Amino acid sequence: MTDPNGGSDYVLHLGSIERAVARRAAVVWILLRVLLAAFLLAEGFDPVRLDLRGVALVIAAVGAISLLDTRSRSEHILVANLGTTRWEIHLLGFGPATLGEIAVAVAARL
Repeated sequence: MTDPNGGSDYVLHLGSIERAVARRAAVVWILLRVLLAAFLLAEGFDPVRLDLRGVALVIAAVGAISLLDTRSRSEHILVANLGTTRWEIHLLGFGPATLGEIAVAVAARL
């Protein structure tokens, strides 16, 4: 099934609220990564190369903070009325952190 503009139903069309959630999650990831880098540098470790558990913890922390932020603003209710599911909002919280960690891992390998 397709929409009137010729797109697929499976494409996530981001509205202004969804973009704001993703933008805030990206900011949270950047701030968390900077704080983690400062802490690791102070302890004498490499702040760029994290093991798989560290990456998973960063992504989970960003997702949890993003989820709490969305719920504290009651945006989950608003976007549900606009047709966006709760899972899509959760994925928007995890997405920027996942993409950021992939970019850091690729850059660290160069």
